[in-house]
Amino acid sequence: MDDKGQLRNPNWIRRRSLEERLANAKVKPLFAPFASDSPPVDYVATMPELRSLVEEPEWGSIILLRGRTPRVPQAAAQVLYQLAKLHGKSIRWVSAEGYIEMFKESWKESTLDDPRNRNLKYIQRAFDVVVLDGLGLEPGTPFDHKTLGSLIKGRHESTLTTIVVTSLTPLDMAVYGGRVAAYCAESPTINI
Repeated sequence: MDDKGQLRNPNWIRRRSLEERLANAKVKPLFAPFASDSPPVDYVATMPELRSLVEEPEWGSIILLRGRTPRVPQAAAQVLYQLAKLHGKSIRWVSAEGYIEMFKESWKESTLDDPRNRNLKYIQRAFDVVVLDGLGLEPGTPFDHKTLGSLIKGRHESTLTTIVVTSLTPLDMAVYGGRVAAYCAESPTINI
């Protein structure tokens, strides 16, 4: 955000160096492929679906990475890293539960320049690619579902790419809203 509380142009974020974009991506160190020189498995290289996703991305889509093991967020982190490196995109990692907490905090009395509000707005409207980790693991109240559904729907309608790490099927996504389920049914789903 600039000094007036306005979102910076997304191009401003893209012009940051790769190192700066990776440092600000907020990927958990456990999953960060760039945290060490030798990740345990290169999922992008070994899975044709992920390689295709990185080499010829469908910008503005929702991509479901499905599975129940730590391999899924590790694969998502590698995809995120490659999209930033190869295509110069702005990237951000956020957990479903973390996003809900940010959203709840934004309702408390705060100022426009509060970093929590800036992060929330950037996740919603500025980053080219956001990984939403742990969808389906959040507490599961109607408020939580509506909040996450609104994020997914809003980013899709703004043609911003969202990679969802979940164990849910596209049909299960209906709990986040009918449109979200419809968008996910039309979107790539990669089982890891």
